[in-house]
Formats: sequence, structure tokens, C-alpha cells
Amino acid sequence: MNWQLLIGVGLSVFLWRDVCLLAAPKPPWRIYAGIQVAVFAGLGWIAETVSREEAFGLLRDVRIAAVAAAAHLVLWGLLFFGQRRKAGWVRMVALAPAPMFLFAAGGLVWSVLQRTGISTGVAAGLVAAGGWLAAAGLLAVLKKRWTASTPESYTDFAAASNLTAILLIPLEQTAASGDTMNIHTIHDLLYFLSNLFLLPTLLGTLAAFAWCTYVAGQFLSEAADRRANRRQLGELFSGPPSEARFREKAWRGYFAGFRHAREEHAEFPAMLDKHVADLEHRLTGRIERLGIMAKVGPMLGLIGTLIPLQPALAGLARGDVQAMGANLQIGFTTTVLGLIAGGTCYAISVILRHWYQQDLTDIHFLNALWAEREGSASDASIQPNAAGLAAVNGDGLAAGREAIRGAGR
Repeated sequence: MNWQLLIGVGLSVFLWRDVCLLAAPKPPWRIYAGIQVAVFAGLGWIAETVSREEAFGLLRDVRIAAVAAAAHLVLWGLLFFGQRRKAGWVRMVALAPAPMFLFAAGGLVWSVLQRTGISTGVAAGLVAAGGWLAAAGLLAVLKKRWTASTPESYTDFAAASNLTAILLIPLEQTAASGDTMNIHTIHDLLYFLSNLFLLPTLLGTLAAFAWCTYVAGQFLSEAADRRANRRQLGELFSGPPSEARFREKAWRGYFAGFRHAREEHAEFPAMLDKHVADLEHRLTGRIERLGIMAKVGPMLGLIGTLIPLQPALAGLARGDVQAMGANLQIGFTTTVLGLIAGGTCYAISVILRHWYQQDLTDIHFLNALWAEREGSASDASIQPNAAGLAAVNGDGLAAGREAIRGAGR
């Protein structure tokens, strides 16, 4: 049964969310139980006046489905950002019943009302609430014996449940008129889901092209800085590369940051090593981001081509050449922008990798060279002089005795 599948998936998603919540070191049992009893009792009262067909008709309405999806996204955003800021209200937001949970729990109450001898919806809701609390509590106890949930774990799963529950909405949107799940229902579901990604793909392609334009401008600016730095390095290596001469140069970019670090932490070599390691990590991260975009750009272009290709072929079968042309125009434009973004990011990443390797080699060389000179100078400052060594060794003492004997004669 299609509606039973939808209800079962929804209940399983939110049941594990509640299990993670109750397996926390200090679970909010009273608040949780009160919310669940109130929700199930209210759903039981609604189940007396609303039939199953009317309830499913709510999700078939595109506007109501959009509002439900937006509510899930809002809950997900509150949980995600609240957890990052370690806000105290995150636990209460995790307890909030999501729209798909209300729908799935309503189906559970309706099943209890239809398959038992209970006559009132509120009583059926209380029975469903008792079963829900018992199942969640038992699973939470078993989970505690294995590993207790942390506040981060149950808020993570609450956010994930609200985000993944959005996929349950198109399942009902594309459901067949009957109760059986057939191949056409699955095909319609996949078609509906693929069309949902058309707008995000177009926006992603546009964002990728805009970011690629920004990266290209940043690359040109960095090329000018690197040209000036290489000229300064050539002048520095033309003579003794002392640190005093290095500080006199007009450096740009991360070479200027390296000079500032040498001035601030000259007495702490470990801080200088950390600065160089952080710089290397930052430059490596930039190369990796460019590499990711070099692959994601063509992927977005391919997705943006294949999604409009389906209605374009359908329009061709109907003889609607205008619809086919409009869809093909969207697809080909997305492909072109995606390939431009991917190719540009790939070319820039290859050039920057070569530049960064050369510049980091020079920075490591200068840092090691000056550290070695400082170590040699400090060793020389604590070495005793030659006269002192001659005075304390055996030869010096013997020469002193002979001089005294000669003076006595």
C-alpha cells in the first residue's frame, strides 16, 4: 500500500530521531512526553473528522507541499545554526513536531482508530502516544547500553530527519490514484525528483560561473604580486640572503606575511614553523577547492542538459517544436557555462600548484637558512676561548710549571 509505505518511512525516520534524543545524558522526558501526548491527542481528534483521502489530498496540493517543505528547511536551518552557536534553545527546536511527522503520526492514529474497537479519536491518539513513547523509550534504553547520545548527535539526527523528510512529500505527489505501488509510480517519482533539481542546478551553474570569474580576477592580481616577489627574490639571492636585506624588500602577498611573522616571532622558531605550516595548508586548500570546482562545473552542466532533455523529447513526440527548442536552449547554455567554469578552474589550479610549490620552497629555504645561522651564532657565543682552554688542560698546566722552575733558577 502506497500510503502505508509513506507512513512507515516517516515514522521510522522520526522514531530514530526521538531515540537519539532520549538516549542523551539528560533527556527531557517530561517535555517530550507532554508534547507527544498533545500531538497524538490532537491528531486523533482530527482523524474523526478528516478521512484518509482528504488527508492525502492536502499533500497533493502543491502549495501545501511547498509550505511543508519550507517548514522542514526552516527547522533544519535552526538546528544546524543553533548547534554551531551552541544555543540553549536547540533542544526545544529538536522536539518540535515536523509537518511530515504530523502526517505520518496522523496515519498511525487513523490506523489505530480503524482497526481497534476504540470509538473516539482522542482515545486512539492516546493509545498511539503510549505505544510511541514505549517504543522510543525502550530503544533509547537499549541504545544507552551501547553508546549514549550527545547533544550534538541528536541535534544532528534531528536536522538530518527534517531534511530527508522532504523526500517523502514527492512520494505522495507522484502517487498513483490506487493503493498499489507499481512501476509507473516509481517512474513518476523519479521524474518528479529529477525536475526538482533543475532550478538548483541552474542556480549552481550560475554561482559556479560567478565564482570562476572572481577566481580569474584574483588569479590576475596574484600573478602581478608574484611577479614582483620573484623580482625581489632575484635581487635577494644575487648577494648574501641575509634577513636584514630580506626585511628591506617591498614584499607582497604571503611573502609580506612571512616577513611580518619573522619580525613578530623572531625569538620563537616554533611559531615561525607554525606560520609556514598554516600558509602551506591554506594554499593547499585553495588548490583543492579549485580542483573540486573543476569537476563540479562540468557535472552541473551535464545535469542541466539532461533534465531539460526529457521534456524536449516529449515535446518532439507531441510535435511541439517551440517547447523542444526552449528546453534545449536551457540545456546547452548550462553545459557551456559549466564547461567554462570547470576548464578555467582546472587551468588556474595547475598554474597555482606550480607557483605555490616554488614559493613555499623558497620560504622553507630562507626560514631554515636563518634558523641555522642563528643557531651557529648562539653556539659560538657560549664556546670558551683558546686561552681559557689552554689554561685548563694538562699541557697548559705543565707549561706553567716549567715557567715557574725557570724563574726560580
